[in-house]
Amino acid sequence: MPFRRRPARPNDLCKCVNVLAAHPILGPRYAGILADLQKVMLSLLEREAFNCTVFEEIGPPVRILGGAVSSFVQDSFLRQLKTPPSFWGTPELVLRELSDRSAILSDQEVRYANSNDGLSMYVWHTGMLEEDLERMEVATLVLSTFIENFRGYNLKEFLGQAESWRQFGAMRQAGGCFVRPSDGQYAEYHEAIKPADVAKTPLLVGTTREMARGRTIGSMIALLFNYTPPRLGLRRSHQRLVLAALAGQTDEELSKELGVSLAAVKKAWREISNLMAPYLPLVGDAHGDGHRHSRGKQKRHHLLAYFREHPEELRPIERQRANTNGHARATPTDALHSLAH
Repeated sequence: MPFRRRPARPNDLCKCVNVLAAHPILGPRYAGILADLQKVMLSLLEREAFNCTVFEEIGPPVRILGGAVSSFVQDSFLRQLKTPPSFWGTPELVLRELSDRSAILSDQEVRYANSNDGLSMYVWHTGMLEEDLERMEVATLVLSTFIENFRGYNLKEFLGQAESWRQFGAMRQAGGCFVRPSDGQYAEYHEAIKPADVAKTPLLVGTTREMARGRTIGSMIALLFNYTPPRLGLRRSHQRLVLAALAGQTDEELSKELGVSLAAVKKAWREISNLMAPYLPLVGDAHGDGHRHSRGKQKRHHLLAYFREHPEELRPIERQRANTNGHARATPTDALHSLAH
């Protein structure tokens, strides 16, 4: 595939903002915040509540298509978005960040909400030009990335505002519901909506946990609400280790990226394996001789396969609550303690 995705880095943000400035709908919509958008995104880049994924066309040369952005926000912000009169969500979020009235959750608030009632998410934008999104490979990659980025979270509602007529229809096909501007209630898409309305009116599309579970016909978006509480209660530093490994990094690369010794990385893998042993026999005594024959590539393969199927184990949580409700054992001394937040 000539396209790929990856987490945004600080030096990507200027290019992403330039794409937004050239966008025929988002450019005018964001006119009042474009000068500050890069600074605000940079300040949020390491926050648990903020996700910016960069999409690239593989060259040569490599070209950044744009950056898709979402964030976990206060429940009150989604209520305000749905309450008439409507307003543009992303400019309002940026202005609140600039005035110290943030509606984006802190790391602690993300852990609490994800361990309790659930998270509210607002989709800022896909952040790409329409001619790029019209390519089937790109559109498919964007949707699959969105699902992969947020599967495993205890999500209760998400909202977004369409950035093109094509995307407005795609959000419907993926399982989203239209929010009526007249009363802020979810409804089926209204046939009276015209393409020009997407540019001039803050049209909201989204769904709730209850609505997604109540649909008789499945949808891609419904996958986000298939939540199971984690059992392991991994430390955040261990979660980051696994997430980096899932991206294909070797232990040597993990050591460099995480800023710890190779011995600390290997010790962390042993701790994770010990935690998982009661839940995944293949990691332990699948071949009859304990851990001796299950070490190495096969053991790592089983570990990573488990985490791909159980992304909830890699999301921020209150570990004490997870250990109580999920019956996970307490972790040993954390080899990556210096990386924990």
